[in-house]
Order: sequence, then C-alpha cells, then structure tokens
Amino acid sequence: MAKVISPSKQKPWEPIPDGIVTNVRIAQNVVAAYNTGHPEFCEYGQPREEVVSICGSGPSLADTYKSLRGDIWACNDAHNFLLDHGVVPKYAMVWDPQGPEVPGCPAYCFRETHPDVTYLIASMCDPAVFEKVKNNKVLIWHPDLGETVPILDWLKGCGSKARVAVGGMTSGAVGRSMQFAYEMGYRKMEVHGTDGSTRNGYIHFDELECDRNQEIIDAKCFGRQFFTTPQMYRQAQEFPPLMEGLVNVNKADVRIHGDGLIPWVAAVFGWHVNSPRAA
Repeated sequence: MAKVISPSKQKPWEPIPDGIVTNVRIAQNVVAAYNTGHPEFCEYGQPREEVVSICGSGPSLADTYKSLRGDIWACNDAHNFLLDHGVVPKYAMVWDPQGPEVPGCPAYCFRETHPDVTYLIASMCDPAVFEKVKNNKVLIWHPDLGETVPILDWLKGCGSKARVAVGGMTSGAVGRSMQFAYEMGYRKMEVHGTDGSTRNGYIHFDELECDRNQEIIDAKCFGRQFFTTPQMYRQAQEFPPLMEGLVNVNKADVRIHGDGLIPWVAAVFGWHVNSPRAA
C-alpha cells in the first residue's frame, strides 16, 4: 500500500485563477490519487514510430472520427463519443480537478468504461474520477502547474518515482495531451476535435450539460469570424506557441484536422492536414 502523504506543511494556499478549486483541494486530490496504488507516469518514453490520434470533443470530431488512425487518444467527453460510435480508444485522458458538484467535471466524462482503454488520470483529479475507473487500467500522471502548485515537490519523500510533470503551455485537455503524448514518446500526432469555437450554437459535438449558460463571444482571426467562449479563445491564443515548441523545436510531426478557430490558425501556419488556408 502506498504511503499516505500530507501537504499540510507546504507554502500558504491561494486559489487557482478560476476560483473554483483551491490549492488545498488539489493537494488533497493528489494525496488520494497517490494512495490508490495505481502506477504513475514516471519517466520520458523512448521515441516511437506509431501515430497517435488525439481527439477533443469539438463539433468537427463528428466529421473526422472515421479517419482516425494509429493509437487513439480521447480527451474528456470524446471518450463517450468514440465508444458510442464503435471506436475504442487506446487512451482516455482527463485532468481537471473539479468534483461531481460541477457539471462537466471529469467524473461525467466516463459514462461507461471499457476494459481495453488505459485511463490517463491526472493526480489532481477528484477521487470520484478514480472511483469510476477503479476496475480499469489506470496510469496516474502529474501536471506541471507552476511553482504555486508544486505537485512533484509534494511527492518527495513518500516513495513516488515520478520525475516528470507534464508541461503546461495550454489550459486545454487537447494541448496538454499533445505535450503528454510527446513525453510518452510519440513523434507523429494527428489532432481531431480541437475546434476552439462553436458550430450552429454547439460548443461540443453535442449539447453537454457543461455548455449551459456559457458566455459566447465573437472573434475575428485572419479574415474569418468565429463564435467562441473566453476559455476556448484563450486556448486558441496559446496554440501557436504550443505548436512552435512541438514542431519547430522538438521536431514532432503534428497535423490538425477539422474546422473551427484553432484548425483555421493551423491552416494559416501550415499545420493543417489540408493546404494552408484550405481548412
């Protein structure tokens, strides 16, 4: 049985930016996750030849899921969509810390589980998520949240072998998954359902409970107008530096599928599966 750790002697706690979950609760979640005894993602993986298809839950996933190839990686509610459409992902990733009291929290992303899926659960996730996947293959991973939430420091001295915190250049699950996949060894990535904007009023592939009462804003980008949410717009702003790091610095081969604000940015920069400005 894993050793119980306590974050009580760490630095003073402050709320994370959205004010929903405090650092105290994140620390409590990390303690609970570590003590489940599930294996951790500890070290960088060796480069591998396989393609990984990373799926967000944007509306365009319904257009492109039939072209998925290689190892399939579902983010959040994309897990439910793919299973509903007869596609069993190799991985399913969640990382938000909210509990079941928040609509759209990770516990709702696994309406049912599948024995062939490896569930990549961030250590800061609520215990309700681990309860959902307790009979499945689980790999715990630790997100890099900066100096104010030093998860790896909290784990020092408790027996954890983790030496890798998955980078935090973007706040979205897809962007975090792209970095995570690279750290696992994937050098060829295809990304689906990362629209970053609405379609016909839908934020995701379907009307999800978490979409109700969302603020919608309009944004112009390289000659096109999109409707999006403040959070997704922030993710779109973070997308170019994320891709610059993966593609130009680390030499990964990353291609974006679908349509929407983020795929349009990818098309303008030449990162879309179609020719530039063809998305």
